[in-house]
Amino acid sequence: MKLINKSFYHLIVILKVLLISLLFTQCGEVKSYEQLVKKEMSSGVQIDTLFLGIYFGMPSKDFYKHCWELNRKGALRDGFGNTTAAFELTELKAPARFEFYPSFTNDKISAMPAFVQYDAWAPWNKELAAPLLLEEAKVMLQRWYNVTFYPIVPRSIFGKAYVGVTGNLKIVLYYTVENKVEIAYTDLRNGDDVPVVFKSSK
Repeated sequence: MKLINKSFYHLIVILKVLLISLLFTQCGEVKSYEQLVKKEMSSGVQIDTLFLGIYFGMPSKDFYKHCWELNRKGALRDGFGNTTAAFELTELKAPARFEFYPSFTNDKISAMPAFVQYDAWAPWNKELAAPLLLEEAKVMLQRWYNVTFYPIVPRSIFGKAYVGVTGNLKIVLYYTVENKVEIAYTDLRNGDDVPVVFKSSK
């Protein structure tokens, strides 16, 4: 009888621990984009540097000078149609390039549209198409910024889309064509954020 009582007591203790763990997990779970933004903006974390020493608030004059210097060193080159700057990516499963050109507000960088594309993409090369590249790009950006991505409802009919927020930095990943993945960096401190909707797991 004592053995039964002791086992029953241990079972109750285990159940209580599991219940408390479940409650803490649910309390920390992010269930909406608005909740995610509120949590991150109140964290006190501020991220300005994006990549290659380029940062939110960088004056346009400094940006062009910085890019010219990177180009001179071979770390940067002209992108598609000379409308973007580009650098090589070697951390994906195949050689790829990262192309970007900032948006300026009051002559300072306020957002950064960019895209990633495999060099060897072709219509018959399905393993290098956007749906698979999206997942690789997501993992890459998780490493770069230590950010968690959440699936969101895409604004177009094409495939998947993700959002990640860490501090003031918002990153949206999506694709609208088969050969590249779009990346949109936004500084949430600007107050002109366009909300997204988390995709249901159902």
